[in-house]
Amino acid sequence: MKNLHNIFHGMRGISLKLKLLIPFLFFAFASTTILTLISLTSQQNLIKKEERNLLLQHYRLFLDRLNQKQEQAISIASSFADIPDIGRLLKEDDKVALQNYIAPIYQNLKNNQGVSQLYLHRPPGISFLRLSNPGENGDTAGLDIKSVSEIFSGAKNSVCLEMGRSGLVTGGAVAVYNDGKIAGSVGTLFTLGNAFMDDYHRTWKINAALYTIAEGKPERITAAGELSLENISGIYKGQGNIHEPDIMISPEKHPDMSVLIGPVVNCSGEVVALIVFNADRTATLKRLAGTRNLMVSAGIAVILISFLFIYLVINLFIKPIKEIVAEAREIASGERENGLDVKSSDEVGSLTNTLNTMLEALKTRRMEIENYARTLEKRVDERTSELLESEEKYRTMVENVPLVVYRILKDGTTEFVNSYLTENIGYTVEEALDDKRFWRDKIASEAPEAFKTVWNTCFIKGEECRLDHKVRSKDGRLLHFITHSIPTTDENGEVKWVDGFMLDITELKRLEDRAIQTEEVRTLGEISARMAHEIRNPLSIAGGFARRLRDAMKDDDPNKRLSIIIVEEVAKLEIFVTGLLSTITPFELTLSSVNINELILESIAELDRLLESRNLEIVSDLESNIPDIEADHKILCQAVTNIIKHSIISSPPEENISVSTAFRDDEVVVTITNAFKHMSNADIEQFFFPHIEQKLEESVLDLPLSKIIIHRHGGKINLIKIGDNILKIIISFPMRTA
Repeated sequence: MKNLHNIFHGMRGISLKLKLLIPFLFFAFASTTILTLISLTSQQNLIKKEERNLLLQHYRLFLDRLNQKQEQAISIASSFADIPDIGRLLKEDDKVALQNYIAPIYQNLKNNQGVSQLYLHRPPGISFLRLSNPGENGDTAGLDIKSVSEIFSGAKNSVCLEMGRSGLVTGGAVAVYNDGKIAGSVGTLFTLGNAFMDDYHRTWKINAALYTIAEGKPERITAAGELSLENISGIYKGQGNIHEPDIMISPEKHPDMSVLIGPVVNCSGEVVALIVFNADRTATLKRLAGTRNLMVSAGIAVILISFLFIYLVINLFIKPIKEIVAEAREIASGERENGLDVKSSDEVGSLTNTLNTMLEALKTRRMEIENYARTLEKRVDERTSELLESEEKYRTMVENVPLVVYRILKDGTTEFVNSYLTENIGYTVEEALDDKRFWRDKIASEAPEAFKTVWNTCFIKGEECRLDHKVRSKDGRLLHFITHSIPTTDENGEVKWVDGFMLDITELKRLEDRAIQTEEVRTLGEISARMAHEIRNPLSIAGGFARRLRDAMKDDDPNKRLSIIIVEEVAKLEIFVTGLLSTITPFELTLSSVNINELILESIAELDRLLESRNLEIVSDLESNIPDIEADHKILCQAVTNIIKHSIISSPPEENISVSTAFRDDEVVVTITNAFKHMSNADIEQFFFPHIEQKLEESVLDLPLSKIIIHRHGGKINLIKIGDNILKIIISFPMRTA
């Protein structure tokens, strides 16, 4: 330690040239050597990684091939199982007929699809018929794949990969049913032999071999490729129970190869075979050796050139630096006020110019300091006045914009909110400033998820947030707002507060809903006009001829009944067309102040006879002190009467119909609830569409017009299905309509 200290202490006395030369030369040598080693190592690792990925990809492709064979086997077996005759013959135990039936099909599958064997079993898993070896049946044949036993245990189908009597096979079996009961099973097998491996080798150009494990020793079954390994005993380490492939780059027994040994498992998860892929690395090793020699030579050349170049540069650099240092000392001591002589335009010249600039800046700063010392108090007063004026302008602007502007701290404290909060929502500024839960409990009471979204996005993620939500004002009005929140963070990235503004879009939402209603009315009118004009003229002609035909026939004529049916059906169509025309007939509204409760009572009174005839009763629950609406009393009463009439006609006998009114969210709401004999979702969607009733006495011609009348009054109508047979009709009117 003492010797090292002496070395560093002695280096302090050497010249600047050596101080620069030694570290630069050392770093040039070290960096070049390290970069060369890193490049060589990285190249080798990258090539090995690519080789590993390539072998692993081939392993996965091989497993995919096996899965495809299994799916193909299940598909073929399912096709056999769907043939009714096979299930019948299995049940009848008619082996000869069954063999004659499926033998041609099997031969075709063997030639075209490569199916090696076809099995049929009877419960409880006894082999019944086997093609390509039809001479065995019953228990003597045994089971070639375990999937057959799974079929008779309740599975509809099963796939498997096993070592069978004909070698490594894969396939699947499905259940065969007859009269709803399992009559047996049918299965197909593919042999994984030379043809399978040759096809894989031709497709992917990789040496491959398939091994089975007998008493822990691998034995090759089949292989493809000129360089496929004859024996893996030198590199196989007894991985009979592994479930992941083992990849070896240049193993000891095969240094010029990259090898993958991967397990092939059956349906029970047991390793039944090993797949071995190997690739020749001779060309890769030669390329790596050439690259290594080239990079070492280049590194040595770079080191030598760097040594020479650094030495020359340091010599050129030292001389002008000495001169500049001496002149800088004169500037620092105040002995020099004139600029330095610029002898070159390189970096040394730039350094000289910088010293000259620094000299001029020192002179200027000295003069400015003297000037600031004389005018400091005046400048402070001016800047303070400007800041106060700017703050007042900003506060005035914020207080007068038609937005709720706010700043919220992380603990929920409201640091600032403008007076538009009181004007628009009704809460005072003091209520917001004094309550940390003001925004959660008051502003977000109608939309708690909106508060969570803003909190998580701004305070936790530190991101801007923009969303639409509803706000309940202090006087109970439901308002729609667009809120835009912007977080402000400190130097550590922590959110300090959130600034934002709220824009009232309640009126915009109302206009948007009104526009949608207008478009619905226009579309319904176009549909009705089109259908009415297309049907009316030919329907009138058909109706006239049908009536003439009915009147011309005698009562004992067998076709008399048919003509009467034609006249009745044409009459239904004429009523349908009349309903269509009613929806497109223009009408004007004469608006006046209308009490909705009185209008409903008037409609119910008009329907008393119909209620009595159908043994029904209307239960009304009309809220008192409901404000009047602007409406055409006669036309609106017609629409409400027609909707209640439809509810009466649609209700089963001895059922009550509920009619209620309420005032909420600046709207007068009428709710009609009744039971239906049957109503599907499609009926709900087409409730107000013109349609033909099966019974003429149940026709409600003006039901489509009723919706148009309600929309013309600025109202909305919604249908809600409760359970299987309850319909709730909700009609809402604004307090004032345009």
